Amino acid sequence: VVTGKVVENPDQLFDYTEGLKNEFAGQNYVENEMFFTFPYDWRYGVPGKFEDGTTVADLLSQKIQDILQQTGADEVDVVAHSMGGLLVKKYVMENPGNNNIGKAVFVGVPNTGSPKAVKVLLQGDNFGVLGLNDSEIKKISKNMPASYDLLPSQKYYDQNSSFIKTINLDVGELIYEEKDLNYN
Repeated sequence: VVTGKVVENPDQLFDYTEGLKNEFAGQNYVENEMFFTFPYDWRYGVPGKFEDGTTVADLLSQKIQDILQQTGADEVDVVAHSMGGLLVKKYVMENPGNNNIGKAVFVGVPNTGSPKAVKVLLQGDNFGVLGLNDSEIKKISKNMPASYDLLPSQKYYDQNSSFIKTINLDVGELIYEEKDLNYN
């Protein structure tokens, strides 16, 4: 559900976005005065462009400028979750001298990628949601730039080694071979 503020799923048992907003409100922060949300269409991925050529990083830049103008502050602090952290990193890299970010807190940001992205692209996944079909999610993910943004990086493989095996099984020839796949 898009509420105009953030993407929320009322059927989830736990909505981390609502919980975080409630935590700030409980500490006397007022939404749209002292803390702000930044909804964006994560399906376009981190470097994605909209039809008019605008990127998600451009939208983040505009949101930060709007907040600075509204509040009179010189910089903002950012709490980013998951792909939002990758977006913040891209924005900072595009604006290294003056990005107007004081502090950035990353929560669950896949800085070196996520092996689950490989699984989704190769065989699909229903993400534990009844009614989602693995093969349909596989088809959808292949056309969603965000899936590729989340693939494990060379650094992931360097730190964790391989997590994918190919298996060659030929019962007629009595051949069984396993091979770990590397980043390349």
